[in-house]
Amino acid sequence: MTEKVRKSGNNPLLNLTLTVILVVLIGYLLQIGQAFILPVLAAFIFVIIFNELDKALTRIPYVGKLPSLMRKTIIYIGFLALLAALISLFTVTIQELIVNSNVYQENLIQLFNQLTDTFGEEYIPDWNQLSARISNSFRLQTWLLWIAGQVSAASGTIFLVIVYIAFLLGERVTFAAKFAAAFPNPEKAARVKEILEAVNTKVGQYLGAKTFINVILALVSYVIMLGFGLDYAAFWALLIGLLNYIPYIGSAFGVLFPVALSIVQFVSWPWTIALAIALLLAQIIMGNFVEPKLIGRTVNQSAFVVLLALSFWVTLWGLPGAILAVPMTSIIGIILSEFKATRPLAVFMSEDVED
Repeated sequence: MTEKVRKSGNNPLLNLTLTVILVVLIGYLLQIGQAFILPVLAAFIFVIIFNELDKALTRIPYVGKLPSLMRKTIIYIGFLALLAALISLFTVTIQELIVNSNVYQENLIQLFNQLTDTFGEEYIPDWNQLSARISNSFRLQTWLLWIAGQVSAASGTIFLVIVYIAFLLGERVTFAAKFAAAFPNPEKAARVKEILEAVNTKVGQYLGAKTFINVILALVSYVIMLGFGLDYAAFWALLIGLLNYIPYIGSAFGVLFPVALSIVQFVSWPWTIALAIALLLAQIIMGNFVEPKLIGRTVNQSAFVVLLALSFWVTLWGLPGAILAVPMTSIIGIILSEFKATRPLAVFMSEDVED
């Protein structure tokens, strides 16, 4: 009997099958437990970012000499102030968009008239019919009100994240003692500590560098949109920075929204095309030159795995899942690499097998 168990334990196909079943079960639990798991997970990731910021503060003269608790308190207060400012900016912008939606509707009619004058009425459908179809299928105010409702509904989750972060930062003071008591075996303790340090280092470096890149991209985009005179440039810059956390498709959607607004604001195709080119150039420079130098192979994930992870987490959690796709997949890859039975999966997930 023991020999059969030993043989089954060395069966790669059986191990792979059990791992797939485990992943499916975990995915199911993540989906039904989203309301509970997502705030906790977001809090853990923010704490990792805070640790990277704390390390950065230690390199600043005078500030680096402050006690660790004081530095983390400064970071936490700054996070709360930034979060309040972002929520206020988002709320005010949505309200102003709702108020000005009629103006953009009139500009859309003017744009349609320009197209009619250019191509002729025989090639353009009647505006009254087209307007009726658009109004029946898409109402800007309805969508904006829905977005405002989603933000309001997410306020409870945001509050939970804030509370969890505060308690997690407080728990770090006694974490070392709890860790020693939980793992009295030195070998097991060293292995678990190694996994935790790998997660903190790789995910922290990725998120820290990615956040820095997104801030720069948002500032550059803001200057570009402000120079073109686009309405709500600060809001669109914030949106571009946030969506850039989403691999591959996030940057495209980040540019799409302000360009779409420019169409009904400027009513000028050359001006809109120029804005789109300027924003895309900023994305291309950051994505192809700056980001590889700052991030490099920090997470070491193949492009195909990133796409699969993006689809998986979007299916589970929507937009929050898209933002968390890369760090979550990186954590899973690190954990899988620490166990002999699942190490082949970690190898296939990686981009460079020599890392």
